[in-house]
Amino acid sequence: MRILVVTSSHFKEYGGPFTAISQKIKYLNEKNIKNKLIYKSSNNYNYNLDLKPIIEDYDIVHIYGIWRPFLAKVFLIAKLLKKKIVISPLGAMEPWALNQKKLKKLIAWKLYQKKILNSADVVHATCNEEAENLIIITPGNSNFFLGGIVHLDSNADNVSVYSDGDSNSKLTLTDFGLFEINIVAKDSTNYYIWGYQEGADVPAFADQ
Repeated sequence: MRILVVTSSHFKEYGGPFTAISQKIKYLNEKNIKNKLIYKSSNNYNYNLDLKPIIEDYDIVHIYGIWRPFLAKVFLIAKLLKKKIVISPLGAMEPWALNQKKLKKLIAWKLYQKKILNSADVVHATCNEEAENLIIITPGNSNFFLGGIVHLDSNADNVSVYSDGDSNSKLTLTDFGLFEINIVAKDSTNYYIWGYQEGADVPAFADQ
């Protein structure tokens, strides 16, 4: 499995997104999973990337962020090359974020962003507020989660909750606090899922 990680800008001052992406790269390296991080700019320096040969060399393209034309271009090339695509909006679909530059985002939504999100293989929520506005699902009823997540409840009765691996394609979280959930495609049908969730209600795997 070879994973290409893509973002528009990558520098320490970017805060949370920089940390999240850096931690992902660290994890992939620890697991000896081939990966590469590419981005358009860093510290006011713009890179001119020949995207097609880069994307051709990877099985999965994980895009961090939305709206940016660079990310839309990556998505289009990856789609044409029939790559699996994961998108982490990084909070960009939250109501407060949508209200910033609202008209420009409305135009972008109608032109391309809605189609991109609907066509992605996985849309990955990275915080509990975002998950309340995003359903964590596989691309369809014939695609399934493998593995599970650990439920950490208020009584410290920690339990692991698993998908059955051949009929569950949706994960629902309710009444929860902190969580970290990771999703990586194994192949065109199965998606590894792991992580944890804190809250009163046990997370539930189900069919779409």
